[in-house]
Amino acid sequence: KFTNSRNDIENLIHIDQIWDYLKLKYGDILAVSDLRGKNKEKFSYSELANLITRASKCFKSYGLVKGDVVTLISENSPRWLISDQGLMRLGAINAVRGINSPSIELEYIINHSNSVGLIVQSKEVWLRLNKKDELKKRFKFIINLEDEQFEDLINWNEFINAGDKDLKNNSFDKDNNQIDDIASILYTSGTTGKPKGVPLTHANFLHQIINLAYIADPEPGTSVLSVLPIWHSYERSAEYFFFSCGCTQFYTNPKFLKDDIKKVKPVVMATVPRLWEAIHDGFFLALKKM
Repeated sequence: KFTNSRNDIENLIHIDQIWDYLKLKYGDILAVSDLRGKNKEKFSYSELANLITRASKCFKSYGLVKGDVVTLISENSPRWLISDQGLMRLGAINAVRGINSPSIELEYIINHSNSVGLIVQSKEVWLRLNKKDELKKRFKFIINLEDEQFEDLINWNEFINAGDKDLKNNSFDKDNNQIDDIASILYTSGTTGKPKGVPLTHANFLHQIINLAYIADPEPGTSVLSVLPIWHSYERSAEYFFFSCGCTQFYTNPKFLKDDIKKVKPVVMATVPRLWEAIHDGFFLALKKM
């Protein structure tokens, strides 16, 4: 199916198709490791590809179809990635946001995107939302990425096993997929008014994967430290690219960045100036106190 060349990536029409290629080429290499998350999960490329296929079947079992939009509110984690790519595999669209956004913005995104499903990082995110009874009636599912069972939320273990009866059926309607299909809707901060929804297509993300190779070419197994929000367009495009190279990505957060840089010794990172300014300011503040 694949010739073990990056040229294969240029022929893809959907981001999610990359995992068959990565499973074949880098199957035993560690793909992702969550250093600071609650579950500390880590998966090889083969394991991650299988989980993405499984998640897609689970979404299908809850009635999700191509073109449906699902709001995904969470920070970096392998489960975020599995959900993201599982939705794309089905031709669905995710509207993404971090957990620290005001409730009013999260509710606006849910309504503005016409979402038919909701995925939250934890029950705490769900509890911040208003009109829960209306949301329960509206959604095909509400998934909690944690293992804890809470109210009517579907916990991760329940979700990831929901498609078991359909696991023998590996077929997806790939002929119906187009490179200009919307993959995700990113929302602006809303500082100048209501958040603006920006749709990104599979072509947008594939363009980044192909062209970032002109400025970076890490070897398979190269350590990458991921500290920016995974739902942000820059971090997300960078992650897809690093995965396409067979890199090993470690998830952390700014609070533990200094410790995890020493632990992981990353070869490459995707960062923004403000992150390093904060470290710089913190260093000189410490000197001042001394």
